[in-house]
Order: sequence, then C-alpha cells, then structure tokens
Amino acid sequence: MAAIVATSLVARADEIDISFTTSGTFGATGTGTYKDLIFAGTTVTGTTVGGALSLSDLGSFDLSRPGGILAVYATTFSEDFLFTIPAGTKHNPTVFNSLVTGVVTANGNDTVKITFGVSNKPVSFSNDQGTGSFLLSVNDITISLPKGSDTTTALGTGSIADATFTPVPEPAGIVLLITVVGAMLGLWRKCSGRYDGPSGPQTSLPD
Repeated sequence: MAAIVATSLVARADEIDISFTTSGTFGATGTGTYKDLIFAGTTVTGTTVGGALSLSDLGSFDLSRPGGILAVYATTFSEDFLFTIPAGTKHNPTVFNSLVTGVVTANGNDTVKITFGVSNKPVSFSNDQGTGSFLLSVNDITISLPKGSDTTTALGTGSIADATFTPVPEPAGIVLLITVVGAMLGLWRKCSGRYDGPSGPQTSLPD
C-alpha cells in the first residue's frame, strides 16, 4: 500500500502547457535574410494531448525570383526555439532554448529546400513545479514557386511527442505518505508479536 501511495505521488505524468517563439538566421549572413529568401519567426502556444502537439506554423519563408532567375542557394539555416513552460503567468515558468540547424539548397529554377534532418530531438526542463521532457521534430521544407509566379511563402512545420511532466510531491502528500508508512510499520509489529517496551523491543510469549 505504501508503495502504491509513493507511486501516485512522484510518478504521475501531466500534459504540458507549452509556449515558444522562433527566430532564425542564415549562416552566410547572420540574419533572417539570405539573397531573396526571408524568414519571419512566430509565437506558438498550445497544450499537449496524449503527450503530443502538432506544430503547423514554426515561422514563414518568403521566396522571390527577381527577373525570373532563381539565385544560387548554398548555406545553413539555424532556427532557435525559445520555450516558456508552463505557458502563461501561473507558477514560475522555465525559459530555455533549443536550436536546430538545416542545410539550404536550390533545386532548378523554382525550388529551394531546407533539410533539417531533426526527428525526435530530446528536450528536458525543470521548474519549481516538477520536471518534464518531450521530443521535438522539425520537418524538412520545400519552397516551390508556383508556375507563372516569382513569389511564394511556405511555413515551417513540426511536432512534439512523448511529452511528460512529473509534479513535485505536495507537502500534504508527503505527510500522507509518512502516515501510511507509520501505520504499516505499526501493523507489522502487531502481527509479528513485537512491541517496544520501556526496555526496548520485546517479544510476547505464548500462554
């Protein structure tokens, strides 16, 4: 029984309120602009369901092709995730970063690709409410100019999976655990025929 109580106090996993902002820089320029490709970050807020959260907008990439000729793209792109957990102002949130980097290449005269290769990156955190972790995935991006157009926009996407959060045991729960352990110890002594008398532990003799 004591083991069951202890498990319920320290191993309970909750869903996570997540908030983060994204920003990004291209390796060749150190800014969010590289030739005719521009990245704009965004803010995302959500709550995991079953430990998962779909990320449909991690920021936008605006691509243009002035004069109908696509520039040559060969650099890296680093996207920074600034997490705030739990989201909102309740409790004392933890703020931390996670960085992912991809390779930028051009394909023909109408397509730019960013290959991240980031699948299930482990992310962990802790605050005064407990500890948690999740897996972050960022999808590769293909930015293709529509036929007859020299401008387009594409959104970065990804997902969070296997999110867990283990709360710190509350004082009332700790008191309950101590009480249960004490009761179990007393029951064991009674059933084993032992008691602590004035002279220390003694064993009762049968009549």
